[in-house]
Amino acid sequence: MEDFLWIKNDEKRSMMQSLYKQAKEDRVPILLDEAAKVIDSWLLLLKPDRILEVGAAVGYSAIRMALVSPNSKIDTIEKDPERAREARSNIQQFELVGQIVLHEGDALELIPEMTEEYDLVFIDAAKGQYGRFFEDSIKRIRPGGVVICDNMLFHGFVEAEEVPKRYRTMIKKLKAFHETLRNHPDLETRILSIDDGISISVKRG
Repeated sequence: MEDFLWIKNDEKRSMMQSLYKQAKEDRVPILLDEAAKVIDSWLLLLKPDRILEVGAAVGYSAIRMALVSPNSKIDTIEKDPERAREARSNIQQFELVGQIVLHEGDALELIPEMTEEYDLVFIDAAKGQYGRFFEDSIKRIRPGGVVICDNMLFHGFVEAEEVPKRYRTMIKKLKAFHETLRNHPDLETRILSIDDGISISVKRG
């Protein structure tokens, strides 16, 4: 289990441990530990001014990014009203309202309306829509910025010969997104097989 020793404030560390435990108990799909540490490393390297997250869930990853990178402003999007309510409550409890802005609604509608330029985009929402989220968000990323996507192997089904029928359409779209990232002329991409798979794409500039 994640120990959050990088958080120097004892109260905030205890709060993160509680949030992590509660999310696990509620089966909320949050960042797995090794993938989270990869993102931590990129945050410390990039020191991003602005971050866009697609898929807030209960706010765990946005809060984590805010604590790792306290000078970053974060826009996070959540479509599910109940999850958005929980995320907003958690952000308030961590006293991060001034650093994290939660946008409730469909990312496919909200991202095209955004005018900010981002240093890092983290996508962790509906896997079948990754390609569309990416198409919209890549326009908002500065040269040298990074796109990180979680669950890129989706329980191993992306590389499996047999895929359950209920996942076939989504896996087909996710495979196509893999190819988009690998062949994109403006990106340098690596897909790491840690946890559930994570892609890291740097925008050339």
